Amino acid sequence: MNKRAWLPLLALLICFCACKHKDSGKGLVASLDLNGIPVESFMEVMATDKSHPLPQVKVRSDLGKNPEILCMGNDQPDLFEVDYQFLSKGIPYAAALDQLKLSASEDAQFGAIYFQPGNLSGHHYYIPFHLSWPAVFYVTSRFPEGITELSDLSDQCKDNPGSLGLAFGDDRSLVEFMTSVIWAFSGDPFDLNQEGTYKALYFLAGLSNCLSPYSANYDTTLLAEALAKDEVGMTFGDLDLAAKLADKGKYPFPITGAPFPGRAGLAFTGTYLAVHRNSLQPRKAYDLAIQLGGPSGCEKIIESGMWLCGLPFKSEVEPILENKDLFPPFLQSRSRLKPAPRAQDFHALAEIYRSLLKRIALSSERVDLVAPDLALSLKQLEP
Repeated sequence: MNKRAWLPLLALLICFCACKHKDSGKGLVASLDLNGIPVESFMEVMATDKSHPLPQVKVRSDLGKNPEILCMGNDQPDLFEVDYQFLSKGIPYAAALDQLKLSASEDAQFGAIYFQPGNLSGHHYYIPFHLSWPAVFYVTSRFPEGITELSDLSDQCKDNPGSLGLAFGDDRSLVEFMTSVIWAFSGDPFDLNQEGTYKALYFLAGLSNCLSPYSANYDTTLLAEALAKDEVGMTFGDLDLAAKLADKGKYPFPITGAPFPGRAGLAFTGTYLAVHRNSLQPRKAYDLAIQLGGPSGCEKIIESGMWLCGLPFKSEVEPILENKDLFPPFLQSRSRLKPAPRAQDFHALAEIYRSLLKRIALSSERVDLVAPDLALSLKQLEP
């Protein structure tokens, strides 16, 4: 037989060996990033639900949230966590969850707003796990009246030049903020020529005297430190920023959190759970995903102060945090949530928004010149 004829068979054999999973008689393997939470602490919280005992599961938190990387090599996970920006890349590795459901009650969960980003190519592939959306935080001595409408921001900035800080270095936070502002003016996140989007850009340009020039260098950690040190007086950020403010020694000034101004939709992103399509225990992995990401699991996650997740709008929880002012702003805005734009390239979307802000708000370039320059690139990212 020709040697070349053996090559496809050899490739299949190598793939089978490299892609094999644990024997179905053993416990599940779950790749969960956990946002810096120790695995032991997370599992202790999840184990408090005695009516739904956890299966035998080995949690790995060192594989990241990019499915093209974490699903390589031996001993691939039965369940894995995927970042919002990689949802489309995860489909080749994920099982269609709607084919694993057993009851109508499970099916009903997929109708919730949090589950919408998991619906791709006609199937559900993902269950929400660690979600993120923006709120506003400010030093009360500098902004005693607070911010309830975006128009209030322009007025209060006049007396506080350079006091607004934004995390330009955080793709997720930046896309959430920019999309939420554009929606506040009934704009289109992918169309810079649309009337509402144009109004949003002029609003952002009007913040030039207010926006701290250091925003271009801030990520979420640096921005939290700047607010805690009173280097900036106000910022828009997600719960990761709020949690950093609550850390010991980083909260010397009276800082108050409030829901994102206005009543328009709020963009959320985050991470999602997927069952590996080659898992030998797909139903058990699915049950674990529902247990971790479903309403009951989410309540325990929020009550323990770990992160936000797919909590039903009517659920009432009492988070345990050092400063309780930091969590409610997010819970109070749950009814306004909408999935962030599902761009073909999430990082490229953040780059365009970053360039927009730098040019019109930091460099004070004219909106009518900047928008046409970036309009085509942005439109090409629309799915």
